[in-house]
Amino acid sequence: MEEFPQNLIVRPQIDYVNTLYVYPTSLNMTKYQGQSSARNIAVKVQFVPSAESDKAPGSNAVKAIFGKSSSKVFVTEAWAAVNFHSKTPTFYEEIKIAIPLNLTKTHHVLFSFYHVGCKVKKGQPTEETLLGYSWLPILENGQYIFFFFFFFCRVVPTDSPFLCSIIGDSVLNLPIASELDKQYDTSTANKYMDGKKPLFSVRTKLVSSMYTHDPHVTSFFNALQDASRGSSTGDGLAKALQQLLEANKAILVQFSPVLFDELFGILSRNFTNESVYIHAFHALIHVVATVHTEKASGAKRDPSLVSYVKYRYSNKAAAQRSVFEEIIRLMLYYLENLVSSRCKKKRGGVLSLNTWKIFYRQPTQSLRSSSATRGSSLKFASRARCSTSTPTASGSPA
Repeated sequence: MEEFPQNLIVRPQIDYVNTLYVYPTSLNMTKYQGQSSARNIAVKVQFVPSAESDKAPGSNAVKAIFGKSSSKVFVTEAWAAVNFHSKTPTFYEEIKIAIPLNLTKTHHVLFSFYHVGCKVKKGQPTEETLLGYSWLPILENGQYIFFFFFFFCRVVPTDSPFLCSIIGDSVLNLPIASELDKQYDTSTANKYMDGKKPLFSVRTKLVSSMYTHDPHVTSFFNALQDASRGSSTGDGLAKALQQLLEANKAILVQFSPVLFDELFGILSRNFTNESVYIHAFHALIHVVATVHTEKASGAKRDPSLVSYVKYRYSNKAAAQRSVFEEIIRLMLYYLENLVSSRCKKKRGGVLSLNTWKIFYRQPTQSLRSSSATRGSSLKFASRARCSTSTPTASGSPA
């Protein structure tokens, strides 16, 4: 049971949830031309992995829709209530769909529209006449689908040449096809009603600890994946890190454990573009400040920050740089430049003393998790007390 309170309490995602809520809202069949009438209209909703040329649309629907209390846990289809004698019906149904982890660009929600006959002969089934179809792709132009959980981040490639996004909280207007081609989800030969005008409205809401529908967070993880393929400059990553400051605050809090993992991971890698480290640290400050701002009222700081440093953080196995040294170096650089007018205009704000403590706890945890770097890190800390100069690409103060 999922609740949608008006005053949402935002917390980091630590429980698995991966559902899409679909709400058919309205339909316009006033210009329908066919042999049967289009008045008592019903809508059937199915979750389909792909269109199959040798089968009828929806025949390969999967059991991904949560059933009602009187039916099985998962069913292949759900129906909206029939509107009697109305060519412009309004619907109020909520369909809850369990999204699989292995999403591809062919996964879609299929809507089938029927006219339901009222005059039923005794002993005969209800007459249902098919009027048309509409469908909603789950992915929108995607090459990589990033899905996250509190314990891991994984990338699943698809065969599309564009960056991906998953449908989230949206209101969409879709056309209705009276006749479908064999591969209707990719075909241009479908026959549409009323010149392909958007006749069907549907609303969606994504509740997931695996997928993020914020474009800035998605762009960041796509850039991170591109950088891990061998690009050492990090130019695209630097731009994505700047855009991360514009991400939805609730999304930043929900995916903060994974974001912390990746931002600390950037500090442990070698990039020729020094701005990558500056923007990564700035983004790190922004995420920490956001989590702290969204904390429960009365708390000095969000306990999830302390829990992350104490229980989750660990040095990367293939680290090329000491995270301890990078944190101290960038912290000094940030504090030195914070007083300048140029830095004051940047997003991210000034952290409170309680929030800054995470940046003192994290270097300590970094030292504990890697005894091999303890000696060099302590030497660097000793040097850092006397130096607050601008960092250079080599990783040491100028």
